[in-house]
Amino acid sequence: MLLEPDTIERYARQVIVEELGVHGQRKLLKSHAYVAGAAPGCEAAKLYLRASGISVTADPDERVDCVIAPYPCSGADRPSPPKQDGLLPLVRFDANESDIRVDVDHIARASLKRVAAMQDQRERDPASAALHAAAGCNAAATAIAILLDWPVPRCATGIRLA
Repeated sequence: MLLEPDTIERYARQVIVEELGVHGQRKLLKSHAYVAGAAPGCEAAKLYLRASGISVTADPDERVDCVIAPYPCSGADRPSPPKQDGLLPLVRFDANESDIRVDVDHIARASLKRVAAMQDQRERDPASAALHAAAGCNAAATAIAILLDWPVPRCATGIRLA
Protein backbone atom coordinates (compact mmCIF):
# COMPACT_ATOMS: atom_id res chain seq x y z
CA MET A 1 0.00 0.00 0.00
CA LEU A 2 1.43 3.35 -1.05
CA LEU A 3 0.90 6.60 0.81
CA GLU A 4 -1.11 9.31 -0.91
CA PRO A 5 0.95 12.29 -2.15
CA ASP A 6 -0.61 14.66 0.42
CA THR A 7 0.23 12.18 3.21
CA ILE A 8 3.83 11.90 2.00
CA GLU A 9 4.04 15.70 1.93
CA ARG A 10 2.62 15.98 5.46
CA TYR A 11 5.03 13.40 6.94
CA ALA A 12 7.99 14.05 4.60
CA ARG A 13 10.45 14.72 7.44
CA GLN A 14 9.61 11.36 8.98
CA VAL A 15 9.42 9.35 5.75
CA ILE A 16 12.96 10.37 4.74
CA VAL A 17 14.38 8.87 7.94
CA GLU A 18 15.83 5.59 6.72
CA GLU A 19 14.84 3.63 9.83
CA LEU A 20 11.21 4.76 9.51
CA GLY A 21 10.49 5.25 5.81
CA VAL A 22 7.11 4.71 4.17
CA HIS A 23 6.61 1.32 5.85
CA GLY A 24 7.04 2.75 9.35
CA GLN A 25 4.87 5.77 8.58
CA ARG A 26 2.06 3.47 7.39
CA LYS A 27 2.39 1.57 10.66
CA LEU A 28 2.09 4.79 12.68
CA LEU A 29 -0.92 5.93 10.63
CA LYS A 30 -2.68 2.62 11.44
CA SER A 31 -1.90 2.90 15.18
CA HIS A 32 -4.23 4.15 17.93
CA ALA A 33 -3.20 5.40 21.37
CA TYR A 34 -5.20 6.24 24.45
CA VAL A 35 -3.80 8.99 26.70
CA ALA A 36 -5.42 9.04 30.15
CA GLY A 37 -5.81 12.43 31.75
CA ALA A 38 -5.48 16.08 30.88
CA ALA A 39 -2.32 17.04 32.80
CA PRO A 40 0.34 19.06 30.92
CA GLY A 41 2.27 15.87 30.19
CA CYS A 42 -0.83 14.21 28.74
CA GLU A 43 -1.49 17.15 26.43
CA ALA A 44 2.15 17.13 25.25
CA ALA A 45 1.98 13.37 24.61
CA LYS A 46 -1.21 13.78 22.56
CA LEU A 47 0.39 16.55 20.51
CA TYR A 48 3.48 14.47 19.70
CA LEU A 49 1.52 11.31 18.95
CA ARG A 50 -0.79 13.16 16.54
CA ALA A 51 2.19 14.85 14.88
CA SER A 52 3.71 11.43 14.22
CA GLY A 53 0.49 10.22 12.55
CA ILE A 54 -0.88 8.14 15.42
CA SER A 55 -4.61 8.46 16.05
CA VAL A 56 -5.29 9.53 19.65
CA THR A 57 -8.61 8.37 21.03
CA ALA A 58 -10.47 9.89 23.97
CA ASP A 59 -12.56 6.74 24.43
CA PRO A 60 -10.94 3.68 26.05
CA ASP A 61 -13.62 1.52 24.40
CA GLU A 62 -12.27 2.32 20.94
CA ARG A 63 -9.45 0.39 19.30
CA VAL A 64 -6.22 1.02 21.22
CA ASP A 65 -2.68 -0.22 20.51
CA CYS A 66 -0.89 1.62 23.32
CA VAL A 67 -1.79 3.51 26.52
CA ILE A 68 -0.02 6.53 28.02
CA ALA A 69 -0.85 7.61 31.57
CA PRO A 70 0.68 9.69 34.35
CA TYR A 71 1.62 7.99 37.61
CA PRO A 72 -0.02 6.58 39.65
CA CYS A 73 -1.25 4.02 37.19
CA SER A 74 -0.50 0.38 37.71
CA GLY A 75 -0.15 -2.12 34.93
CA ALA A 76 0.55 -5.81 35.15
CA ASP A 77 3.56 -5.15 37.46
CA ARG A 78 6.12 -6.92 35.37
CA PRO A 79 9.04 -5.73 33.27
CA SER A 80 8.59 -4.73 29.68
CA PRO A 81 8.70 -7.81 27.43
CA PRO A 82 7.44 -7.57 23.85
CA LYS A 83 3.69 -7.15 23.33
CA GLN A 84 1.75 -10.04 24.84
CA ASP A 85 -1.67 -11.48 24.06
CA GLY A 86 -4.38 -9.73 26.00
CA LEU A 87 -2.06 -6.98 27.27
CA LEU A 88 -1.47 -3.50 25.89
CA PRO A 89 1.79 -1.60 26.27
CA LEU A 90 1.42 1.00 29.05
CA VAL A 91 3.81 3.96 29.10
CA ARG A 92 3.73 5.75 32.47
CA PHE A 93 5.39 9.07 33.25
CA ASP A 94 6.01 11.52 36.07
CA ALA A 95 8.35 14.41 36.90
CA ASN A 96 9.54 16.30 39.94
CA GLU A 97 12.19 18.96 40.49
CA SER A 98 15.06 16.53 39.84
CA ASP A 99 13.74 13.61 37.76
CA ILE A 100 11.73 12.81 34.67
CA ARG A 101 10.52 9.24 34.95
CA VAL A 102 9.09 7.20 32.09
CA ASP A 103 8.68 3.45 32.15
CA VAL A 104 6.95 0.72 30.21
CA ASP A 105 4.61 -1.88 31.61
CA HIS A 106 1.55 -3.70 30.32
CA ILE A 107 -2.11 -3.35 31.14
CA ALA A 108 -5.11 -5.57 30.54
CA ARG A 109 -7.64 -4.13 28.10
CA ALA A 110 -10.30 -4.65 30.76
CA SER A 111 -8.49 -2.15 33.04
CA LEU A 112 -8.71 0.76 30.61
CA LYS A 113 -11.90 2.14 32.18
CA ARG A 114 -10.12 2.33 35.55
CA VAL A 115 -7.23 4.20 33.93
CA ALA A 116 -9.71 6.49 32.17
CA ALA A 117 -11.16 7.49 35.53
CA MET A 118 -7.74 8.54 36.87
CA GLN A 119 -7.03 12.22 36.45
CA ASP A 120 -3.89 13.96 37.62
CA GLN A 121 -5.34 16.48 40.07
CA ARG A 122 -2.11 17.88 41.52
CA GLU A 123 -1.68 21.62 41.23
CA ARG A 124 1.51 22.52 39.42
CA ASP A 125 3.59 25.65 39.12
CA PRO A 126 4.79 26.57 35.59
CA ALA A 127 8.22 24.94 36.03
CA SER A 128 6.63 21.69 37.22
CA ALA A 129 4.13 21.79 34.36
CA ALA A 130 7.03 22.18 31.91
CA LEU A 131 8.81 19.15 33.41
CA HIS A 132 5.62 17.11 33.11
CA ALA A 133 5.27 18.21 29.49
CA ALA A 134 8.83 16.99 28.84
CA ALA A 135 7.95 13.68 30.52
CA GLY A 136 4.85 13.44 28.32
CA CYS A 137 7.02 13.98 25.22
CA ASN A 138 9.34 11.19 26.36
CA ALA A 139 6.30 8.99 26.94
CA ALA A 140 5.12 9.69 23.39
CA ALA A 141 8.57 8.86 21.97
CA THR A 142 8.54 5.61 23.92
CA ALA A 143 5.05 4.74 22.65
CA ILE A 144 6.15 5.43 19.06
CA ALA A 145 9.15 3.12 19.48
CA ILE A 146 6.90 0.37 20.88
CA LEU A 147 4.38 0.72 18.03
CA LEU A 148 7.22 0.47 15.50
CA ASP A 149 8.68 -2.58 17.30
CA TRP A 150 11.89 -0.64 17.94
CA PRO A 151 13.95 -1.05 21.12
CA VAL A 152 12.59 1.13 23.92
CA PRO A 153 14.66 4.33 23.96
CA ARG A 154 16.82 5.35 26.91
CA CYS A 155 14.29 8.05 27.80
CA ALA A 156 12.09 5.24 29.10
CA THR A 157 14.53 4.48 31.88
CA GLY A 158 14.43 7.96 33.42
CA ILE A 159 16.36 11.18 33.17
CA ARG A 160 18.14 12.72 36.12
CA LEU A 161 18.17 16.51 36.04
CA ALA A 162 21.23 18.25 37.50
